[in-house]
Amino acid sequence: MTRLLLLGLITFTAIGCSTPPAPSAKVETRPAATVEEPQAPMSELVLFDQKGKVVARCELALPENAAGKSQFSGSWRLLSYSPNFPKNSTSPGGQYTGHAEGGRLSIDLNPGVADSNVVLDGKIENGKISGEWILATVVGGTPKGTFELDPVK
Repeated sequence: MTRLLLLGLITFTAIGCSTPPAPSAKVETRPAATVEEPQAPMSELVLFDQKGKVVARCELALPENAAGKSQFSGSWRLLSYSPNFPKNSTSPGGQYTGHAEGGRLSIDLNPGVADSNVVLDGKIENGKISGEWILATVVGGTPKGTFELDPVK
């Protein structure tokens, strides 16, 4: 019993010895330093249906020399679309991921979405990117038309 009282006394003494900072003590805070990567200029992306009619217009921030990088990413946004565009297949914008290899380029407008997703599959020629856009679903991909991506110079 004496040991228990002695243990309690030591515990309360230790707790009582810790002194909180004085209310008048000033604590200096500084905002965390942030390093922002330069934003790539917006390039025009136009999607056509299989008859050649425009079904959507977008802006896409294509990193400089994307064709020379195996993996890249950036932001994009949907500017306008026609009723023929599967608008439920994509958000009105966000982040995309891309892959380039051997003069070809693939861009996934909604990475992480398994169903109803727009994927661009194209080739790079004379500084322009063009190819096919595909509606990817859990069952597979269906070619829906073509696209042209005109990188800003």
